[in-house]
Amino acid sequence: MLWLAGHTHHSAVTPHGTFWQVTAPSLIDWPQQTRLVSLQRATTGPLTIDVTMVDHLGAAPWLGDTGSPTQLAGLSRELAANAWQWRQHDLDAHPRAGTRADRNVQCLLRDPWPDPRCH
Repeated sequence: MLWLAGHTHHSAVTPHGTFWQVTAPSLIDWPQQTRLVSLQRATTGPLTIDVTMVDHLGAAPWLGDTGSPTQLAGLSRELAANAWQWRQHDLDAHPRAGTRADRNVQCLLRDPWPDPRCH
């Protein structure tokens, strides 16, 4: 089982025995990424949940224009990077971005439908 959450504004992947908790960051905070979740099921073996971080196309640094959605996204990214609460941190080590283990991961689960007649 997978539990998706987003209320804490940071990236995290936490195993809880029989399920995974995947926390998605907020798009208002740096690094302004979202998660793509896909389920992979082989004929035999575990169920795999691929969790991938996705960036938007806004330019960083912002180029000063707001005439298109992509330019507005660049302004949004600039504002998130300059939030006063976190400006003391190196953006590559930002506390809300999560660790490498919290970003692009594969979560393995026991196949809930091991009988091929149940597909």
